[in-house]
Amino acid sequence: MSRHTFYRNKKYSTTDLSDSEDEDWDNSYDNSVSPSGKEYMFGYRASAKEQEEEEDEDLLIKCVDQLHSTINSSNYTEEELIEAVREANYSVSGAIKHLAHRSGNDDLLFGFEESPKKSYAPTKTQPPKAQPAASQRGPSNIASNLNTRGKPNVTGKKVNAVQGTVTATLASTTKAAASGNTKPFDFSSPSPDDIVLQTQGQAFSKKKDVPKAPTGGQKFQGKSRLQEQQERLAKGEKLQNSQDDIGAPPGLTVSTTLYGSTGINRDVARAMEKKQVKQHNDARRTQILKSIKESEESSDSKAHINLVVIGHVDAGKSTLMGHLMVLSGEVSEKTINKYERDAKVIGKGSFHFAWVLDEHAEERERGVTIDVSVNSFQTKTKQITLLDAPGHKDFVPNMISGAAQADVAVLVINASDGEFERGFKDDGQTKEHVVLAKSLGVSFLIVAINKLDSVDWSETRYNELIEAVSPFLRRTGFPASSVIYIPCSGLVGENLTSQNSELLKAWYKGPTLIDAIDQLKPPVRAVENPCRFVVSDVYRDNLSGMGVCVGGKVESGFLAKKDQLLVLPINELCTIKTIKFHNDSVEYAAAGSNIDIGLLNIEMNMLQVGSVLCDPLDPIPLVTSFKAQIITFNPQPPILRGTQFLLHTQSINTPGCIKQLLNIVDVKTGEVKATKPKCLTKSVSANVIITLDKPICLDLYSKCKSLGRFTMRDSGKTIGAGVVTKILS
Repeated sequence: MSRHTFYRNKKYSTTDLSDSEDEDWDNSYDNSVSPSGKEYMFGYRASAKEQEEEEDEDLLIKCVDQLHSTINSSNYTEEELIEAVREANYSVSGAIKHLAHRSGNDDLLFGFEESPKKSYAPTKTQPPKAQPAASQRGPSNIASNLNTRGKPNVTGKKVNAVQGTVTATLASTTKAAASGNTKPFDFSSPSPDDIVLQTQGQAFSKKKDVPKAPTGGQKFQGKSRLQEQQERLAKGEKLQNSQDDIGAPPGLTVSTTLYGSTGINRDVARAMEKKQVKQHNDARRTQILKSIKESEESSDSKAHINLVVIGHVDAGKSTLMGHLMVLSGEVSEKTINKYERDAKVIGKGSFHFAWVLDEHAEERERGVTIDVSVNSFQTKTKQITLLDAPGHKDFVPNMISGAAQADVAVLVINASDGEFERGFKDDGQTKEHVVLAKSLGVSFLIVAINKLDSVDWSETRYNELIEAVSPFLRRTGFPASSVIYIPCSGLVGENLTSQNSELLKAWYKGPTLIDAIDQLKPPVRAVENPCRFVVSDVYRDNLSGMGVCVGGKVESGFLAKKDQLLVLPINELCTIKTIKFHNDSVEYAAAGSNIDIGLLNIEMNMLQVGSVLCDPLDPIPLVTSFKAQIITFNPQPPILRGTQFLLHTQSINTPGCIKQLLNIVDVKTGEVKATKPKCLTKSVSANVIITLDKPICLDLYSKCKSLGRFTMRDSGKTIGAGVVTKILS
């Protein structure tokens, strides 16, 4: 049962509602509901005056919208458009003539010829004629009785807003229909729709030598600009500039790959045409950019690094990093004591440090990380955003989402007898996580050899694991200079922030885990590129007043409070209300920052994980077909033309297909080794064309590396990874 039906059927007494509830009811279901809404919900019959006001407002809105899409409305205020519509009896053509006469701009009259017998003069609304009695109404009066809900009526009082015909034509047509002598339309003359389409094309075109629309008796020659563009698209031609984009306002460059070949979002285009996209002025943005660069160069400020924790399931990742956060002072002693008591109650007493990161009830009950948790801590010189990725093979897509946001990674290895071997074999997650991390842009690796206390801090076991792992890391793309090995114990807390074990001190003289993290160097950020913010979480925060919120990472550029951003792929504008970085409110955030944003002018159900917030004047393309350079891992069976897979990029995945195998290239030199191969086997680099089932946000790897990378998975295994080299559609 709908809530409307519920409220109609419910019988209320004077004691059912309190005063405040009764007042809320009056405000929300009486004063603000339209007459037609009251009629549907409560059986309320609106008066003729109320119906007249409601219909007038609806028709006025339609007429003003039609004016916006027909002429360059940036030269007129909203009040002037409304006044013109009312003066012209709700006729779009009359309103255009009114504006032309008032402003002296004859260009508006292209396609709208005045009658030679009667010059234009706005007319006032005439009272409706009396309707015949019900007993006198017969088949001949059907046409005159069709307009009982609004305008136009039999008097010709108002004109259809789309057709833009004059009142005399409508009145005469209705009169002829009522008398039963209706004549068929003369198709040799242009229809009202043809005139409107022709005028729209002329209004958006810079050429002023377009011939006027023909008048009665002449054949309508030529095609509207809209029809020409549709024919060009059907032939496979590309529309490249603002004058080629269907429906694009003049002077606005809009990519057809963004808005599609059927038209653009007029609300967004209109806002950009009127320069109503609220961005900070150039001076303010220059000041923000200068502050960002000064902060990066300053020795007083701490550099920011995104760090992801990866490794096989049960390697102790959450326990290791949770204990590190406790020792760093990020978690209070009271909180960790509570976690320890609660963990013992459910029989998982050794998992209390993991609960610092595993916050969901299901994760704590199962003892397995499922989703990527985002936390933060600080070292002496760094601010760290910690991304704890799941290790189970069922949650590899979540691991990809976490690794895509990271700059560096901590690979956790279980040193217990037999455990390392189980995770390092072909179907274990250690190798796959390393390959995925490298494919997603991780540049440095800290290998934490965990649970070494279970083998009495054996140096022999430590060296054995290094010898087994290092060759694989080199083949994957991590040379010795990009890897550091740390022996530690997450449960005991040894060598996380200090060294206490004499057995370890006897042979290990290297840094602790937190010291190794502190020595990491942040990558170069693309601060001056267009803004790109990838959404990894959507939620509502009413407690702090942020409202609709999104969490994610600024991949390039920067953003500030009160900026307007374009949300893709839904193609809607939103405004930044607040920005929080590590739970602190900030004025702006630069590339590399993992932040939370409070948004205005958008609903929560319109946002989704994987959406991209970008600069409306330089948006990211929506892609369905592209050329890519990929490298295969160990696909079984080999990759053929037509092979289907699941493409993962950032926090989203979508079905894809290999449309064409172009050539095989040398991984190191890029030299073409074979053209048009029949298949791609293990460890092969190739150029291919990929098509997707639905458009997603992708960019060229040369423009935005993080949004130009992707991975390919099939049947629960990663079969390849690649970068976007050319966007086709």
